[in-house]
Amino acid sequence: MTPAAFGTKGRLKHGGWSLAALAGFCALGMSCASTTLPLTASERTPAAKGTVKTSTDAQGNTKLTVAVDYLPRPADLAPDLSTFVVWSVSDDGGRVRNLGQLNIDKDRQGSVTLVSPLARFRLVITAEENGTAEKPSKYTILEGMVAPKS
Repeated sequence: MTPAAFGTKGRLKHGGWSLAALAGFCALGMSCASTTLPLTASERTPAAKGTVKTSTDAQGNTKLTVAVDYLPRPADLAPDLSTFVVWSVSDDGGRVRNLGQLNIDKDRQGSVTLVSPLARFRLVITAEENGTAEKPSKYTILEGMVAPKS
């Protein structure tokens, strides 16, 4: 290591952060541990594949990285559909929230990083007319449970 890699008291630095501070951040459980969960395809789209990687941010929110493969083009399901939306549905079904839009590329793959205030919920991906839909359509593509590690 070069002397420039060390901070003022001999602590190893990386990109302006000392590694000691970064280790302390991880020890507190701040966004360092993550879990990857599979998503289940609907009968409508059996070839669809997906995962959601979850972690907890410094404010206690659930950070989600959703990755998908082999999604159909929305318009192939119905002519008025143009995009996919990721939803959180509380355990009791009382709270449904549009977390954000998921775009796919020409190879029918996509990913998006989102945040939810809920720690335990059902994650649902649906095809929608637009990304600002207020409730999920009947065109469910993938779904799965997000829950803290027990």
